[in-house]
Amino acid sequence: MSATTMWLKPFGAMNNESVEVVIDPSLFQGMRGIFGPTLWMNFKYSTHSNVSINMALHSLEGWITWPGESNFLPGIAIPSQTIDPNTHMLYAPLTDEQIEAIEEKRAAGAVMLHITLRGLATIPNVRHLVDEYDEAALRKKPLESKPGPLPEVRVVYDQGQTVVIEREKWLAILDGLGAGKRRLIELPQPTLPSEDNARWSECLRLLTEATRFYRAGQLEQVLGNCRRVIEGVTEVLCNRFGIIRDRRRGIRTWSQDLHMHLQSIWPNDTEAANMFHALLTTSFTWTSSSHHYGSGIPAREEVSFALSLTTNLLVFGAQVLDATVPLTP
Repeated sequence: MSATTMWLKPFGAMNNESVEVVIDPSLFQGMRGIFGPTLWMNFKYSTHSNVSINMALHSLEGWITWPGESNFLPGIAIPSQTIDPNTHMLYAPLTDEQIEAIEEKRAAGAVMLHITLRGLATIPNVRHLVDEYDEAALRKKPLESKPGPLPEVRVVYDQGQTVVIEREKWLAILDGLGAGKRRLIELPQPTLPSEDNARWSECLRLLTEATRFYRAGQLEQVLGNCRRVIEGVTEVLCNRFGIIRDRRRGIRTWSQDLHMHLQSIWPNDTEAANMFHALLTTSFTWTSSSHHYGSGIPAREEVSFALSLTTNLLVFGAQVLDATVPLTP
């Protein structure tokens, strides 16, 4: 991951005055506070000129767009920030929608951001000489006249450069931004016989792994894990109520028996059994391979919904286990 160099120059630079800004994406960070996520961009700068003058950079601002887009299109704003010798970070506030847009564009690969900067800098004008005075002695008497260049505050800018953030680094930034995660809920662990308890723990592990796959852009693996979680929840519930699986029947058919059994043992809340069966059936359908080919919905959105459905099913399944009585041998 290489650093990117920008040369910020004033309009009509007379002595090749410029501010060199080096942006290092390997040191970028993501942070999330009470008011939302922020991208921290590491940089360092130095000033250059063909003549010996003292230049000073006072502030930087800019905007971020996707490579290939016009700089005049709305992008991510980098608000104006004062700069001193100890400043090494620029802050760009983000929205969750902007993070999701980056995720869609990177398509599980590296992130490319086109960054344009401009700022304010004091640049002495060597063509306009003025008398210099010692400030400490100014009230007493001016010193002998010593012509020097007129300090001018000028705008410095560049045309923008593309910064590449490698995939693994971006995943770490995403974690700091608080993005790429599912809803923060406490997944339940109901009291179960040892065999089913191990199966339920495996479902929780698979869901956690599916979330990591989603963040890494490994969408097929997400669907595979979700399918295994759905089958595991169904298996644990059927074991709970003594519904023996006939291996000649598909799991979708087998789950019909679970629906009927829940209706019989949950007579005071028949809608709960219907809702659980509807969620189970929807989860089966949404995670099936045939559903996702030619659907017209972006793959990341499809997989995001599958992950949400699976999480809901796991939570609802635990509630079913807690609200019903197991089969007594």
